Amino acid sequence: MDKFKETLKGIWKRGAFYIILLGVFLLIVLFASFLGKVIIVQGTSMEPTYHNGDIGLAFKVYNADNINVGDVVVFQYEGIEVIKRVAEDRGTAFWVLGDNAPESFDSRDFGEVDKARIEYKVAFVAPSTMKYVILVGFIVMVVMIFVMAPRRRARKDAEKLAREIDEFDDDI
Repeated sequence: MDKFKETLKGIWKRGAFYIILLGVFLLIVLFASFLGKVIIVQGTSMEPTYHNGDIGLAFKVYNADNINVGDVVVFQYEGIEVIKRVAEDRGTAFWVLGDNAPESFDSRDFGEVDKARIEYKVAFVAPSTMKYVILVGFIVMVVMIFVMAPRRRARKDAEKLAREIDEFDDDI
């Protein structure tokens, strides 16, 4: 167990932790790029569940039969990306509604949505304030990787050089 702790300390000290953190972030971005997308809620039609400016992750739908009543989906309507909740499965189409009925433009206005038109299924939505937390976290991570790690390396190089100078002085 002590060896494991020492190994973790070594990884942390060498800056590999930051590289691993960056790798995880890049994997998430690549995953979202190919299998889903980041969504931003616009408008009030999904309140109180989602609010204007909330940010989330939606996964690409390859088989609309895996979508259930109650799921939140993303589709295009006249070139606009729309986020609605599936209220009814009608076989080849869905009846979709916004959670905020008085404010929602949904199946009551444009009719049912063919299953083939469903592009994404919403997996996670964070409150709009979280986007600032995520942004600040990303900025801190970048600063740590590109500013702190080189400083630490420069300090170690300076300490090594000082030791070498001391050893050289001792030899003289």
